[in-house]
Amino acid sequence: MRLTAQGWSRDHGPSEIFEVDLTEVVASKESVGFNRSFAALSLDVSPHPSAKGAIRSVTLHCFAQIRLGGDYNVKLKIDKAEIARLFYLTHKPQIEGFFGVFPTQQDGSDDKAA
Repeated sequence: MRLTAQGWSRDHGPSEIFEVDLTEVVASKESVGFNRSFAALSLDVSPHPSAKGAIRSVTLHCFAQIRLGGDYNVKLKIDKAEIARLFYLTHKPQIEGFFGVFPTQQDGSDDKAA
């Protein structure tokens, strides 16, 4: 995930706020610790009893030195692998519910469109 800010009225190019590879960051439902070189994802559990511990949200905790002044166009870029991991972290029980539902291909051939 890369977060940048770029000038609004006087554009001098993007200023990087932080860049963190979410596929490598430790995720935990417990309280997380982070520092300048170690980011962390906290998995926020729904407090409602009917939710049965379902993940409600994911929060990224990381260090960033921010020295900005003025108005900025802020851009957040999350790559496909990071989206997949966040989806897995928030929907793990539903994904595991699909295991064994779909048939697997036994003969080793690929069904490729012609």
